[in-house]
Parts: sequence; C-alpha cells; structure tokens
Amino acid sequence: MRDLSVGGTRGSCVSRSTGILLAACRKGNTPDGEIYTIETVNELPPFDGNACERAIPPLIPLLRRVRRSRRLPVPHLDLDPDSVLSLHTVALDAIDAGAGAPPTWLRELGSFGSVEIGVWEMEPGVATDTEADELFVVLAGAGRIDLLDADRSLEIAPGDLVRLAAGTRTRWTVTATLRKLYLAP
Repeated sequence: MRDLSVGGTRGSCVSRSTGILLAACRKGNTPDGEIYTIETVNELPPFDGNACERAIPPLIPLLRRVRRSRRLPVPHLDLDPDSVLSLHTVALDAIDAGAGAPPTWLRELGSFGSVEIGVWEMEPGVATDTEADELFVVLAGAGRIDLLDADRSLEIAPGDLVRLAAGTRTRWTVTATLRKLYLAP
C-alpha cells in the first residue's frame, strides 16, 4: 500500500513508483444523489485496495475481485478478426451524462493493445464535462466543443479527428445528434 497514492477531485489511484493511473472515476450529482462513473480501470498489480475503496466507492467490488484474483480481466475488442462492425448502426446503451444533459449513449467495444475503444452518441443539447485523455473521430452529427479554460471553441463535423487532453473542462453544444468513435489510453 505504500506504493499507492489516492486522491484527486475525481477519485484516482496512482502507483507512486511508476506514476501509472490504476483506476479513476468521476463523481457527479443527480436528483437521486451522488453518482460515480468509472472512467479508467487499468490492470492492477497485487495490492491492498482499501485506500482506493475509500476514494472510489464504485470500485469496491472490482478491487475486491482484483485482490482475490491478483489480476484484472483484460478486455477484448468486440470484433472478430477479418470482420466488419458498422459504427453507424452498432447498438449503444443509455448513460447518465449528468443533470440537464441531453440523452447520451455509449458502447465500449473493448481494447486493442492498451487503447480503449468505444462509440459515444449525444442528442442535440448542451452538456459540460471534464475530459479524460481521448482521441476521437466524428462519425455523424455536428456541434461545438467550448474549451472553457482556453476560451476557444472547436467546431466538429463528420470526418473530423479531435484530441482532448485529460483535465480539459468542456461544454458540448450538439446541434445534430453526434456519434463518435473514441480511443483512450
């Protein structure tokens, strides 16, 4: 446990020796109370996860399983070799994007090497976020991402490749239902 650093406004566990983020989640509020959204879970080395459990309540079952198994299952890409997956029609699951946010969906496809891959979609409207490191390609729709700390905006449309840095505060204004393929380390 000496190697584990816990903290951050979004809840995180970091290996002090390697500096690698082991797990992170975002804490938000809904009309029903607090909600935690798990953002990142990397393969965890053996450790006593009590400190992480205090910082990140939704990771408790996962960390207990990791302590028992000493290894986190490695996700796979939900795509067979030599096959095609239509990103325009792949089914997505509804997610809570926060109070007042328009309907939003997500499908985590898995990982390719150490890169997480998924599809995200949001209906027209406005939502704010604090970003994780991400690279994405706009598949459909249109909108604007206001970079709140930089006082500038990015207009996005199909075919655009966008990179957002971890910690960037954003306001998304979607004018036509936006669907993107994201890649996150």
